[in-house]
Amino acid sequence: AIADGLRNLAALAGSGVAGRELREQLVAQASRFFAADAVALWRLETRDRVWRIATASGLSTDYSSVAIAAPDHYNTGDVLAAPLFIADVHAWPLVDERQALYDSEGIATFLVMPLKIMGDTAGTICCYYRTHRSGLPPAELAAAGAFSEISSIALSS
Repeated sequence: AIADGLRNLAALAGSGVAGRELREQLVAQASRFFAADAVALWRLETRDRVWRIATASGLSTDYSSVAIAAPDHYNTGDVLAAPLFIADVHAWPLVDERQALYDSEGIATFLVMPLKIMGDTAGTICCYYRTHRSGLPPAELAAAGAFSEISSIALSS
């Protein structure tokens, strides 16, 4: 299943699909591939230093319209050098300001995959789970790394 999912993603990356259609297809593939309850493709707007959702599935309008100020106290690229699985949103201090938002959306756990454009973290794909998951099998976390890299290439084209 992992090989088929990555093959489908690679086909999408080479298909010439771009813009909103590409973002929507990446979100749909992430939802299927990682069996997520909801998925968001976040984009860092560098001029304003704000994170916004570019495309989402399974999230409320309130959640999807939130803008989050990029932190000044750490470099996002350092924190998101590779995909991260957050088993408990209440136990990761970097998202403390968003606890109420996660609670209102029912998010318990999430997988965040960096999108690197020209070497910089320019966005993320977040897979959200409304039921607690204790971890991600190593093969699935490795697949998240490949998914992240292929998605970054597709968005860079």
